[in-house]
Amino acid sequence: MYLGGLVVVKENTAPPKKCREGRGNYMLDAENAAVLRTHAHHMALFRRAGYRVVKSTRQADFPSDIYPVRMYLLAPRVSAT
Repeated sequence: MYLGGLVVVKENTAPPKKCREGRGNYMLDAENAAVLRTHAHHMALFRRAGYRVVKSTRQADFPSDIYPVRMYLLAPRVSAT
């Protein structure tokens, strides 16, 4: 990544009430062969990977029968040396 570069992530998010796998952090969607993570789990994974979340927003006007989509703008954490 270039200095000052950012990463954009767009993901379906799982409602925490539907998550039974991974200590309640994610769910398996067999119909779409996908893993859906909660917003909190995404945030924890980004921190663990060394990123900070600059902005996070839920996609507006999305059909109610589809899992919500969130967009995350990430920047590398810079440690003071």
